[in-house]
Amino acid sequence: MPLVVSPVLLPDLPAIQRLSLSVEADTATGSLLFPNGASETSIAHLVKQDEKDIRDPKCTCRHIIMRDVPEGTDTYGDDGKARGEIVSYAMWNFFVAREKANKEGQDKEGRVKDGAYYESWPPDAHHQALEVLVEMGRKKREETMGQRNYAFLASLCTSPTHRRMGAASNLIEWGLTFADAHLLPTYVESTPGALPLYFKHGFEKVDTMTVDLHQWGRDHVQEHTILIRPAKKPSTAPDETRITPVLTNADFTAFDSIEKAAFTPKPTSQASPPKEAPKPTSIFPSSRKTSLLPPNPHPEQLSLLKTPLQTQHPIT
Repeated sequence: MPLVVSPVLLPDLPAIQRLSLSVEADTATGSLLFPNGASETSIAHLVKQDEKDIRDPKCTCRHIIMRDVPEGTDTYGDDGKARGEIVSYAMWNFFVAREKANKEGQDKEGRVKDGAYYESWPPDAHHQALEVLVEMGRKKREETMGQRNYAFLASLCTSPTHRRMGAASNLIEWGLTFADAHLLPTYVESTPGALPLYFKHGFEKVDTMTVDLHQWGRDHVQEHTILIRPAKKPSTAPDETRITPVLTNADFTAFDSIEKAAFTPKPTSQASPPKEAPKPTSIFPSSRKTSLLPPNPHPEQLSLLKTPLQTQHPIT
């Protein structure tokens, strides 16, 4: 069955959190942070916060998924509901206006409120461990990136049944296309097992971060690798997109055009296009296993794309 990339709709959120928490439950860190795994309590709590982000026009994050759609069917049915299993998920953050945020959006300790993580955690999660590890990651990002604008792949997970099928790679390519269109470097923290995937996409090792779980009674120490992929001038961006750094909110007019191009299907009319009008070109590479453009986007899907990213998303 073909894999199709699409933005997250509100009805997708429970399935996304169930997938993410289930994958994390198989890791030493994930089983510590969420001891009950994909519990209904954790899922409901995180879904509410994801919904808040999706509805917030100032949120800098984009939730993207891969669906395994049955062969010969549309992504969305006549009832408007999406078809196919959600098999991979990514959360991308695009941080802009960093200098302004440093002046206006700092907390009492001088940290930039960049909205990369949730405002609160589920009641059945390990709050103390989460706060320590999230703060460790935040400090490492600020130490590495400073006041630069950049893209951040905050989360990436794939169902065990769909690994090595290109799902994760396509979600990475989606975010890198955004980043390249505005000359943003991309930051990610990687576990040892994921390093080959990131090296394949041009990421370079710049630092390490040691995660020691002994203080919480776990006999586990893991080294996370800090990777950065330098921005590259895109060769397949839409013609109307200006290749300039994102410095102000006005730049997101061009930024939004890339998002629309990614999820707007090519015309299905049988009429031949005028010779003077070139056919639209997908901003994603073709793949034998994947179809990256939804054949008939849901109205809610398109409405989400009409709101461009704007500025730093404050957190408490």
